[in-house]
Amino acid sequence: MKKALNKRELQSIETKNKLLETSIKLIVNKGYDNVSINEICAACNVAKGTFYTYFTSKKEIAVKILSDINDNLFLNRTWNYALSASEQLLEYSGIYLKEIENQGVDFTRVFLSIIIQEKFNGQTVKAHLHQIRIREILELGIKNGEFHNELDIPMQSEYLNMYIFGLMMNWCMANGSYSIMDEGLKAVRFYLRSIQNLN
Repeated sequence: MKKALNKRELQSIETKNKLLETSIKLIVNKGYDNVSINEICAACNVAKGTFYTYFTSKKEIAVKILSDINDNLFLNRTWNYALSASEQLLEYSGIYLKEIENQGVDFTRVFLSIIIQEKFNGQTVKAHLHQIRIREILELGIKNGEFHNELDIPMQSEYLNMYIFGLMMNWCMANGSYSIMDEGLKAVRFYLRSIQNLN
């Protein structure tokens, strides 16, 4: 049985969450480069030293936000392994695209620019979890004869990643005027036709 958190521990969690939530609002509204640590602290009504108790830099805030999103997508997730490989790829893509849609176009636009600017390591923001899941699905599809057996799995995994990032860019350029989930799943179905073994 987990030990109950004391008042100080609860306050610490609350302060860290407040710093994160405030940072997201400021960064989305003003842009990553236009928000300072001083401004985040002022908005949270905490001292600068309090910020550095939880984070070493503004970049670490961005890393935490992105890794939390990927944790939310993959940790404690129960995938439906009874589905075919094609259906599993659509399941994964649908969950990922829905998360993007839920975050909103302004958030997505800003954090795409941060990813490009900061050149985050995939492991750091837990983006490698996407590659692991995609490779599992592709390996299953080859094993059961659903996908072409000559598929280069690392390359195809990268292609799908580029596919989804391209969708995100297009969605942002259209200012979220359509459902990225609905249109994205259409695009993934189109991609699937290129790797399916139709013989």
